Amino acid sequence: MSDAVSKRCNRCNEVDVTDFSTCKSCGQKYIVPKYKAPSNNAPLIIIVVIIALGAGVYTCRDSLYKAVTSSLTGNQGTQTMLDKPPPKE
Repeated sequence: MSDAVSKRCNRCNEVDVTDFSTCKSCGQKYIVPKYKAPSNNAPLIIIVVIIALGAGVYTCRDSLYKAVTSSLTGNQGTQTMLDKPPPKE
């Protein structure tokens, strides 16, 4: 009895530790559990990523708004040290 497991008969409700496929009391076949596929968490992961991206955009909305509007209007709004004329003496 290498594969002996505890099985309960659906007909007579007897519990038997066996590796047979039928009940020793009434001869009813035991229900063999089918393989259960692993759960797919992809939809949950996608929802979490969308929420995280939305929260990031919400927290940076002012700087993103300024960047988008300045690129659309052509007004950069910021200058670098190379763009500024040298100071007058």
